[in-house]
Amino acid sequence: MGGEKFCMDEKENMYMGLIRSRCPYINITKVEYLINEGRHSDVIIINDNYIFKFARYDWSVAYLENEAKVTNFIRNRIEPLVPAHEPLGKEMVKYNIIKGKPIYRNLLLQMNGKYQEALAQQIGNFLKTLHTIPVKDAENRGIGEFQNVITQNDWKQIIEEIYRKVFPYCSDYTKEYIKQVFKPVENNDDFLSYEPTLIHGDFSACHLLIDSRLKKLTGVLGFGLSGLGDPAYDVGILIDNLGEAFLKRVARYYPNMENLVDRARFYVAVNDILWVRDIADMIITRDFTKLRFNVKERDIMPIGFKW
Repeated sequence: MGGEKFCMDEKENMYMGLIRSRCPYINITKVEYLINEGRHSDVIIINDNYIFKFARYDWSVAYLENEAKVTNFIRNRIEPLVPAHEPLGKEMVKYNIIKGKPIYRNLLLQMNGKYQEALAQQIGNFLKTLHTIPVKDAENRGIGEFQNVITQNDWKQIIEEIYRKVFPYCSDYTKEYIKQVFKPVENNDDFLSYEPTLIHGDFSACHLLIDSRLKKLTGVLGFGLSGLGDPAYDVGILIDNLGEAFLKRVARYYPNMENLVDRARFYVAVNDILWVRDIADMIITRDFTKLRFNVKERDIMPIGFKW
């Protein structure tokens, strides 16, 4: 599926054919197409009740399989925020829709302190529970390493690659900024040391659904990248999306989060740099099929800053 090219109508017809053949018991009365909406998959919503996700590329089939494996493993260990995923062949998965809208930072900051605190408590409890699931239990269910893990030993090569590919497009100010970002891993071999836990891996605001009327978390989605990795990575994505001031609220419900904050700040900064590296590769190869522009609203303190 993923290696072929289809016009939109062909894609939609193909997906609907798969839904009808594999779920003949559904009386389809309403269809919403979200083609190219996901990072690695296409989405169709049926009757406002069911979500069907389809692997957009051959290589993204693994993400759908991983998402189903992880969600079905954790859903009974965490509050009912994670829907059961039903694989329907290798290239598609189905789950019941969770009502809610993504958290937007500007809307979050307009809530009064009571509602912000309630959301912080739910998010903190979710992450704490996820990160303390026994690693052995996850491994026994076939859950492997986080997809995007980069070890301390990888950084020397990555830094050289960044300087070679990205610096030609940078001002002197930006070059110095990037050098400062990499200083912690260059100066401290233990900076990225951590005990692996099960992590979400893409804990962005678009995967955190809230009831806008009740101001409460209703669901957590997007487990395609999940695996055993650094819990600070989830914290970093949370900072990137909702800000460090809100993270301080979350930390009240996640013991010892201050031990993760510096690595989390590093991941925030370096992920942007790695994204620019990928753009540089796209410029050279003229392949922009994976290009997406993401909106960012940031509140983040420097690495080493104490709360």
